[in-house]
Amino acid sequence: MHSLDSLVSHLLTRTPEELTELTEVRPDVALEPAPTRVEQLARRLLDPASMTAACALTTRPQLQVAEAAAALGRKCTVAGLAELMGVAGDDPDLAAAVHRLTELALI
Repeated sequence: MHSLDSLVSHLLTRTPEELTELTEVRPDVALEPAPTRVEQLARRLLDPASMTAACALTTRPQLQVAEAAAALGRKCTVAGLAELMGVAGDDPDLAAAVHRLTELALI
């Protein structure tokens, strides 16, 4: 599945409140003309400039998790991230990083 399709599918699982929160933490994606469809929002979220801006909102450990996720690609799971990074599957720092990266729609 293409990353756009995956992101659209993920965005469709979010509540309207969660989508509002997403546009609040990534305000560049809501600039006029504001997206009116989930596909438009997903395209904006995947724009390299927008992704770069979102990465600036993360910590170095969060970026390391994002890099690990990118290396794992479609087969990325928390267990796979933990193994690749040499931490326990229930590591709270890993869980927090995955949460933040998901919140920013980076993974």
